[in-house]
Amino acid sequence: MEPSYRKNCVVIDDDFPGYSEKCFNLASKYEQYIESIIVPNGMIKDRLERMSIDILETFEFLNATSINLLCVLKGGFKFASDLSEKIHNSAVTRSKNIPIFMDFIVSNTYENDVVGHEPQFHTYTNLTSFKDKDVLILEDLLDSGTTLSSLVPYIKSFEPRSVLVA
Repeated sequence: MEPSYRKNCVVIDDDFPGYSEKCFNLASKYEQYIESIIVPNGMIKDRLERMSIDILETFEFLNATSINLLCVLKGGFKFASDLSEKIHNSAVTRSKNIPIFMDFIVSNTYENDVVGHEPQFHTYTNLTSFKDKDVLILEDLLDSGTTLSSLVPYIKSFEPRSVLVA
């Protein structure tokens, strides 16, 4: 079955004003700082669940024998942790025995607090281990696109079987 992830996107328009903060239970220490909620926590949790299913379907379609997650640190850690847990749970629920591995990479695109130079990557693993493997890059926030536009070709230089981004 062809993956459905391209049809299952949630798009939030740039001019979306958000939901009133009064619709949510906020800790009083944060109330003065929050004008509106753009993406509620429940929606994030539901999307992670759906993404995990889409990711499994995609890797099944690719006949992957494992999923090699690559977390872009530091910001991506919580996202990667939550999503990898959902992927694992979805795999168990679907009786899919596919090994899931997690590796980490640090990208630095800021110089003097300004985005402006080519990203520099620092890894915690030997990326040659990605050869002929299926890699899923986990990035929490797409800002200027600078990191991913450099990271994807960098990872592809290690000759993985596939490189996808979540």
